[in-house]
Amino acid sequence: MGKFLFKYRSFLPVPYFLFLLAVIEFNRLNFFLGFGVVFSGLLIRYFSQGFAADWMRGSEVEADYMLDEGVYSIMRHPLYLGNFCIGFGFSLASDFFLIYLLPFYSLIFSIYYYLIIKEEESFLENKFGDAFVRYRKNTPAFLPNIKGWKKGRFLGKYALRMEISTYLTVGLIFLLFLAKVFLFG
Repeated sequence: MGKFLFKYRSFLPVPYFLFLLAVIEFNRLNFFLGFGVVFSGLLIRYFSQGFAADWMRGSEVEADYMLDEGVYSIMRHPLYLGNFCIGFGFSLASDFFLIYLLPFYSLIFSIYYYLIIKEEESFLENKFGDAFVRYRKNTPAFLPNIKGWKKGRFLGKYALRMEISTYLTVGLIFLLFLAKVFLFG
């Protein structure tokens, strides 16, 4: 199941975003708070991708080397934390039964990425052995441990280029949200 979810991880959230688009109820505060959270998710992804290699964007679980520098030295899955913030922000911006929607999104996200992470980390443990086991033991999955920071090479232009599809997708969803709110009430 993890391989399937990993392979199609860019497309599987689409029905959720279509649902949000259908049910959005405009509340100025939640709309702008939500997009602040979305923007923080984009920043997290940008900084994560700046330390990552292009092999992290593929549809198969693979790794040329073990990435444990920069943002990856303080958490194992910063890209997924960025994804969580993006989805959570859009959920908040929709202002649709937030007392139910935000916990529902968090639960579905947790299950979805638990299966993906289990697949990835099994692969990494098989490929890198004890080095990955030590990394996993000493580096939290999502909550950063700033004390563990190890300097790494950050490529900002590369990060922008690798994240362009994310920026375009988020921008399109944002425009659709605005159109729904202002054109169709």
